[in-house]
Amino acid sequence: MTQTVPTHREVANRGLLVVSVMLATLMQALDTTIANVALPNMQGTLSATQDQIAWVLTSYIVAAAIATPATGWLASIMGRRRLLLVAIAGFTVASVLCGMATSIGAMVAFRLLQGLFGASLVPLSQSTLLDVYPREKHGAAMALWGMGVSDAWLELDGPELPIMDGSAAPFVAALDVARVVSLEAERPRLALGQEAVTDGDRVVMALPAAGCRISVAVAYGPHGPNGLYQAMLSPEVFAREIAPARTFGMRDEVEAMRAAGFARGGSLTNAVVFDEHGPSTALRFPDEPERHKALDLIGDLALLGARWEGHVV
Repeated sequence: MTQTVPTHREVANRGLLVVSVMLATLMQALDTTIANVALPNMQGTLSATQDQIAWVLTSYIVAAAIATPATGWLASIMGRRRLLLVAIAGFTVASVLCGMATSIGAMVAFRLLQGLFGASLVPLSQSTLLDVYPREKHGAAMALWGMGVSDAWLELDGPELPIMDGSAAPFVAALDVARVVSLEAERPRLALGQEAVTDGDRVVMALPAAGCRISVAVAYGPHGPNGLYQAMLSPEVFAREIAPARTFGMRDEVEAMRAAGFARGGSLTNAVVFDEHGPSTALRFPDEPERHKALDLIGDLALLGARWEGHVV
């Protein structure tokens, strides 16, 4: 006599549960976007310098990066449901306190609390969905990570790939119409450990986490982009939010590259150039430069040759 082992937990109101965890994740993602857009107004209201106001973003991302790896341990002690409720309540209270802050010190402290409480919302929501859906529906519930293409044959008639419109959107469109087949061999997987690499004022951190999560912060000074972009990677997120982001640069950097013989195919139609007057063209997203840096990061991580899992900051 054999016994079937259930692959998911039966719940009475699965739809309501899915909506609840999706709203919690949406609240955390929306808060990041709001902070990016409101940063210039916050700088004037709080009478902060450029370096000081940058801590509004830095404190949040550092707190989230520190707290995310502890989510599994806290869930084993408190229980997943209780931890999710505490995270939602704490994140909501911290958001209210941010709205009431009257000094840059208070704002940074409350953003730190937001990061600590908000860090567990995405992994808890993901693990909850995996629990309540059967294994054969995990793909529909969570989507495939990345674009799902591990091997491809490309034919070029020049020394490098064309810049197209400065983004990855044309290549995504080509992949959508190409014939995709499944390979017999299983794609290697790589679980990221905890590591940090610094190069001057640039820092890359890898942290253990469920799924593939990236957080990118850029700081180009008063005339350039300054913001944060975070995403839990999926095919839809990549195609909709990351692939359309165009390459960018500061005007003095572009002029120096052209003088050295580089970026000869670049123009204002396939790149965004920043100077004291702002961007050279309308942005596709308020945080388009941050999203393009995320695109660059995903390309670098593809060189690992394996399906990575973790949080890269």
